[in-house]
Amino acid sequence: MHKQMTAGQMDNEKGTKAMKNWQKGIICFVVMVLLSLGVETLICNFHPILAGDSADIYYDVNTGESNEEITFVQEEKAIGIHFSEPHYIKKLYITIPAEQAQKYFMNVYYETTFGAAEEERLVDIYYPEIGVGVTNINRKVTGIRFTYTGGDTVTITEMRMTTKTDFNLYRIVLFIMFQAFVLVLVKGNHIFLKKPERLAATLILYMGSFIICCQGINENGWDEQVHFKYAYNFSYLDTIQKTPTYDKLVERLPQEYYNTKEEKEIATAYLNAKQWEITDSPKEVRLSIQSVGYLIQAAAIFLGRKLGLAFNYVYMLGKFANLLTYACLMYWVIKLIPYRKWEVAALTLVPTQIFVASSYTYDVMVNGFLFLGFAIWMKILVEEKNCCTPFYILMSILSFGIGSLSKAVYIPAVLLCLFIPKEKFPSRKAYRIFWGGIIVVFVAAMCSFVIPVVTATLRNAVGQLSDSRIEGSDQVLQMQVLFQNIPEYLAMLVHDLVKSSGELITGHTALVNFGRLGELDNSFYFITGLWFAAIMLGYRNGERVVLQKKIKMLLAGVSVIILALVGTSMYLAATSVGAESISGIQGRYYYPLMIPLMYLLTNGKVCINLKSGVYHKFILGIPILLLFMGIYGNMLQNWCF
Repeated sequence: MHKQMTAGQMDNEKGTKAMKNWQKGIICFVVMVLLSLGVETLICNFHPILAGDSADIYYDVNTGESNEEITFVQEEKAIGIHFSEPHYIKKLYITIPAEQAQKYFMNVYYETTFGAAEEERLVDIYYPEIGVGVTNINRKVTGIRFTYTGGDTVTITEMRMTTKTDFNLYRIVLFIMFQAFVLVLVKGNHIFLKKPERLAATLILYMGSFIICCQGINENGWDEQVHFKYAYNFSYLDTIQKTPTYDKLVERLPQEYYNTKEEKEIATAYLNAKQWEITDSPKEVRLSIQSVGYLIQAAAIFLGRKLGLAFNYVYMLGKFANLLTYACLMYWVIKLIPYRKWEVAALTLVPTQIFVASSYTYDVMVNGFLFLGFAIWMKILVEEKNCCTPFYILMSILSFGIGSLSKAVYIPAVLLCLFIPKEKFPSRKAYRIFWGGIIVVFVAAMCSFVIPVVTATLRNAVGQLSDSRIEGSDQVLQMQVLFQNIPEYLAMLVHDLVKSSGELITGHTALVNFGRLGELDNSFYFITGLWFAAIMLGYRNGERVVLQKKIKMLLAGVSVIILALVGTSMYLAATSVGAESISGIQGRYYYPLMIPLMYLLTNGKVCINLKSGVYHKFILGIPILLLFMGIYGNMLQNWCF
């Protein structure tokens, strides 16, 4: 017979087990750090170690002095340097006597590992405020030829080439993070069986925080300079403190402002210093109901400023507030939605959306609250009436309303609440008040963006509603064209939406797009398509709830109306007058409709035949692994190498 354990023995066993888990965790962490250092040393720094060079190579153009045998050739519109024998060059530093940004080209002549002679053409930009141009070469170089844009005469005052081993902290941390995630994916079976909301929120913060840290001060998100301008202005009560740093960010930092970690450090120090050259100025934008989505970012900027943080930390704090908002909203979305929790968790981990959440934008409020509205609406429909039902009804309406404040094209989603059954309400009077309130909210929101355009069109106010960024755009003229050709426009709208729907919903444009940094390599199309299909269909033993036909028709109708409004808004605001196709529609505009689409495609017949644990690992693991690839290929290689 087995002896029954006493309470003390059970506590001792739990303590011993916890201690063993801690020991295993520490050992795993140490192993991951050692492996990351090994990869950084033997793979990323293989050539410097193999070359055995530790000293820098310098060349003074004025005196001709150098610590290596270098031949310097001044041509009419080019400069060439040639080594007496091949030298491995990791990074090239040059100083140019220029008062404005200067783009320059480098033809690098090098030897391959097998001794063959090859040539590579590199492009970089020198910014005088940074004071040095740093370019990654990573070749066994025999010579370099410099030219300028437009064939201008090339002048270089100083040149230095590094050959030493260089450990990259960003890369080491990313390798550790990647190993930790793979370990959880392989060994953490229990993690993928419960609490998807905790796992999703943790992964959002895990990946997004690294994106924010490695980005530093830059603006690669969609229209991020505009969003930062609003958030910065709203962080002040009256006048704002204008600085050269603020002006440069509002103008938008060039994508190539820095592309190595050395330039990043210099640029950060420069922007931090310029932040203290303060001029009090009136606010450039005013708070409106459409700009509510910036308030949390503004509060974080205000807090960072009051704490006396350096500007780069204040800037990143605003982004982190956005990321934290996204993680919290998606936590409650997954927790409240009654069915398909794991699939919704996977949708919250879409790489594009984590990148968006790590930027300055109001899209976090739009996507988060629309998702929350759908989740609560579904909860009301499928659960029995209880004391919390009136609260959930109110929260659903508020969520749809807040989500549509910055982008009123999504306000038709609130019409879903009109179809909440009467028996869910405490009284007939409450039901009627509810109906009236929704109609008022819907009409008011629609009028907020329809009336200004219609009024300007009736007044023939040409040029009043145009976007200087888009050549040939004018909303008034476009509206006149639309009114005169309604049948033709509707046919074009349907054609364009159907034609682009595949790429904008399941393609890289929607799922693995990183703004100015581009999309992930096209070779992953099959993986993203398979992942999307798995989410939409669900797995064999999962909660594949099939909605009633009338509810599906309702979801489909509201989704079509929203898509039509998105297309029309882009035709008016982002398309040249009279164009025969719609410009400006992006995959992220379809993202708020992912939950309705998932429920529309769910059926009782077609499903994925996998065990729940394997299925959960697949749908949550794929987007995070793709995001790791995007961070390494599209972000780190642009800023931190």
